[in-house]
Amino acid sequence: MNVYSAIGRLTKAPHLTYTDGLAKCEMVIAVEDRIARRTDFIPIVIWRDLAEYCANYLVKGQKIGVTGKLRSHNYQRGGMNLTRYEVEAYEVDFGQAPKRN
Repeated sequence: MNVYSAIGRLTKAPHLTYTDGLAKCEMVIAVEDRIARRTDFIPIVIWRDLAEYCANYLVKGQKIGVTGKLRSHNYQRGGMNLTRYEVEAYEVDFGQAPKRN
């Protein structure tokens, strides 16, 4: 079973594009690991209607929860074989809005 869940804050505003007529929203969330005392930056991809909804209503700094599948993409750069991981989210829970000064 391939299920990934995380809660974090958006590092910047979501980016909406269209690929073959399908809405695709890309964003990155910062997930705090209190035990290891570090922050992981997780790339998130969302498709279709949920992508448009997220792009329209989410803002930088907002806390969200995502559930989805972990995906890997292999590619070459400079003769090196590399792998990029991202979460293809199928559920997004909107959380606390960012604090305003």
